[in-house]
Amino acid sequence: MSEASTSEPPRAAEPLPTVPEAAGFTGWYTVVMTALVAIMSQIDRGVLALFVQPMKRDFHLSDTQVSFLLGAAFTLFYVVGGPPISRMADRGIRKRVISGCLAVWSMATALCGFAQGY
Repeated sequence: MSEASTSEPPRAAEPLPTVPEAAGFTGWYTVVMTALVAIMSQIDRGVLALFVQPMKRDFHLSDTQVSFLLGAAFTLFYVVGGPPISRMADRGIRKRVISGCLAVWSMATALCGFAQGY
């Protein structure tokens, strides 16, 4: 006789716990804010591309230097910084990782406004 036949019959599925209203609002707030930050990041890159000719003229940049600023600098950061930051987000407190990355990005964006040369 198998062990399964002597065990109790399966129970009905238990209902899922309800989510408080505040938790639903907090989740959607986080999604909206994260989406806005992602949109601002893309706009930030797009605005830089709009000012290629004035930057080349004012800072006396070559095409190679401009291409490094517009492509390689972003790509290098994402390749080098992406995996460790992703690991921290998976293993640590995401709120702190996102807040820290947003603070560093905002500070770097602000400091770009003070650039005097290449």
